[in-house]
Amino acid sequence: AIADFIHDLAEDTIHAAGAGAGIALEYDLQPVQLPHDKAVPLGLIVSELLMNAVEHSVGTDAKTGVIHISLTNISNADGATVTLDVQDFEIEATKSLGLNIARQFATQLSGELSLSNAAERGTIARLRFQT
Repeated sequence: AIADFIHDLAEDTIHAAGAGAGIALEYDLQPVQLPHDKAVPLGLIVSELLMNAVEHSVGTDAKTGVIHISLTNISNADGATVTLDVQDFEIEATKSLGLNIARQFATQLSGELSLSNAAERGTIARLRFQT
């Protein structure tokens, strides 16, 4: 159950980053089942994206901030496509070593990690891969 895994991992990551109680995590997580070999790189990607959100946007000294995490699973003729979005960090972080490693984990999933400007705030990091 990846949704529960992501929820717990996100809470732990924000706490470990020292971001404080002022950082709110919003979730929109659909139920997704993944094998262990896909869950591990996905978890590492989520953790890295959240660490970047804290470091490059809301900051460890921020009093308030919101990070939105969504997970969707859309069935199609080829199986299913899982999309993970983490929204609210700065696009300038694209050259960080951590994001380069996250892109390598995305490759392990035969997926793609992209960054784009969000219409409302910050940036959206989007991971898409087939199950």
